Amino acid sequence: MIVPTIMLLSAVHQRISAYGVTPERYCLVLFALWLAALVAYLGAARNSMDLRVIPASLGIGLILSSVGPWSAVAVSVRSQFAQLQQVLSEKHLLDENRLRIDPPRMKTFQNLEATNKRVASIVKALYDLDALDLLAPMFANVTDSPFVKPQDAEERFAAFGFTRWGTPPEPPPKSSPSPVGISINAGNYSRMIGPFWIEQEGLEGCDALCPMTSDLTIVGVPLAFSGTTLTAGTSGATVSFDLSSLIKPKPAAGKPASIITLEAREGRDRALLIAVRPPLSTVPPDNHFTTWLLLKSPSVTAK
Repeated sequence: MIVPTIMLLSAVHQRISAYGVTPERYCLVLFALWLAALVAYLGAARNSMDLRVIPASLGIGLILSSVGPWSAVAVSVRSQFAQLQQVLSEKHLLDENRLRIDPPRMKTFQNLEATNKRVASIVKALYDLDALDLLAPMFANVTDSPFVKPQDAEERFAAFGFTRWGTPPEPPPKSSPSPVGISINAGNYSRMIGPFWIEQEGLEGCDALCPMTSDLTIVGVPLAFSGTTLTAGTSGATVSFDLSSLIKPKPAAGKPASIITLEAREGRDRALLIAVRPPLSTVPPDNHFTTWLLLKSPSVTAK
């Protein structure tokens, strides 16, 4: 029994050194140590061994591993959290134990999880250990941190991009999709321009994985986003929209998708903005508007 015990301890040590402690590895270590102690006892008490020692020692080990700071769960939580800190520090993404990602949003961290399976594995391990709250200080600088408002564990897990079955986020394509758009006849208006996407942080030329920007050109029409104002066109031939009614705190989840129309500051006869708010049954709710512009004057198109 000595050789198998040594081989088991060596194998578990290699896994723990590489990936940290989990309850399963903790139990393997406990079992290996129990075997080693049992071998030592049987060797020392050949003529006077008491078989009751075997179940008694195993029971004591199981009890000690279930409570206190040395328990399987407590040790695993500390180990996995330390592993996450190590991985993020190696990538220079921690500053005084707080995340430093750009832009500081959960979508950015989801992209990190999708491209680094080690990070995704640790987050899932902490969720399985009911210890996601331990990450709250680390995400203090993230604008849409799931730890700002009271949420249950499933909602916070979903904010990290995982499905209800524990599937991590998918990696983005090797190259981001190019912005796309259409220009069609729109009745009394000259053209319909879009779609493009508006969030509080900026504009996107595609529904997902495009870089966020404050300036965008869709079908020859320059767009600029600053504060809560969207401007379309070039100097001397522009229309603008006040988006303050869109860019506001997220409403409660559960509402269906809604269509919002905004008139241009220069008048409805010049331009109209149509924004579609996504269904708010997602967790967390998402202010990610699919948007089109109806233009009356062709002069806003770039020359």
